[in-house]
Amino acid sequence: MPDKSLRPVSIVIPTYNPQERIFAPVLTAVSAVMSQGGGGIECVIVDNNSNPAVEDVPCVRSFLSANPCA
Repeated sequence: MPDKSLRPVSIVIPTYNPQERIFAPVLTAVSAVMSQGGGGIECVIVDNNSNPAVEDVPCVRSFLSANPCA
């Protein structure tokens, strides 16, 4: 049974043309937090018209496939 004292948390990451060498460690850290959160954590990546689109960056694709709450 989930702990009712824990509230859902949303992690919001605004981005514009992220550099993979910087963004990959951020997503790794968020993924680690999400795996320990017991399902009460979601991650929203906001793409501000990046070129290429943020979902086309390999580390983001990996993150999205591994984290269904993202």
